[in-house]
Amino acid sequence: MQTWKQTFKAADGSILSGAKVNIYLAGTIVPVRVFDTNNVLHDAAPQLATDADGFIEFSIDEDDYSTGQLFDIKITSQYLCLVKEDVDLKSIKLLQDTEGNLSFKNTFIQATEPTGTTIRNGDLWFDTDDQSIFVYTDTGWVTAAGAGADGTDGVDGDPGADGVNAYVHYAYATSSDGSVGFSLTYTGVESYAGWLTDDVLADSLNYLDYEWSLFKGADGADGADGTDGTNGDPGTDGVNAYVHYAYATAADGSTGFSLTYTGVETYVGWLADDTLADSTTYTDYEWSLFKGADGADGADGADGTDGTNGDP
Repeated sequence: MQTWKQTFKAADGSILSGAKVNIYLAGTIVPVRVFDTNNVLHDAAPQLATDADGFIEFSIDEDDYSTGQLFDIKITSQYLCLVKEDVDLKSIKLLQDTEGNLSFKNTFIQATEPTGTTIRNGDLWFDTDDQSIFVYTDTGWVTAAGAGADGTDGVDGDPGADGVNAYVHYAYATSSDGSVGFSLTYTGVESYAGWLTDDVLADSLNYLDYEWSLFKGADGADGADGTDGTNGDPGTDGVNAYVHYAYATAADGSTGFSLTYTGVETYVGWLADDTLADSTTYTDYEWSLFKGADGADGADGADGTDGTNGDP
């Protein structure tokens, strides 16, 4: 049994407590067989959750998977009754040390240098500030380039398949698994929200495709009438909430930034604030790819047959 431990923080440094943690076979949505600290099996999403300090610990039986198998870890946090998802994908891999034992290696994706007792030699850190990659050694974090001499360039690979668009879908239901009262629109009676990411534009009508979570609790029993309190001071005016979209040709929005889609942009950014006007600062937006690259050109077709001679 191999154990993996990690503390998760949001981009602003705050602790991600109570965040849902799901572990999948890399590149799929197939849950992995994982065991919590009480050795209880969790093999269906949502599987685990971080504690009050943002800490998670789980184990995987190495006999269940082959050496070299990659696992994607997806962390989703929810705030109040608003479905706001902070998704951070990290990967761990089953490796063999020099004695042939299986062990995990961590990959950290963050702007600050990782610290703590869970870090070990061979762990990787991707610095989101300057896009550098570091590896942990006996002397601490060193750049990946410094870990060994550069090799010769490899041969060009075959052209990749065409990229696919990514879509996020939402649905609602009156049961925790989505099987009862399923609806693609919120009618006011649903208490569970489901979400799905795929490469299909149309919303799925299969409730099993969605991941479900409670966003509206049941009404509590009426309490006894209390005595009237004194009038409080007038509250400050509430603010409106607005959602803005922008487009760009770079993954961080710095190149080809536009508030309208012109047909050449491949990344979409979104921003939620209390300002009616769209921001023209690309760093205000969160960016994601929504249009894949064109595939390679196909081979030329064969020459056609000669035409018949014309009349003299």
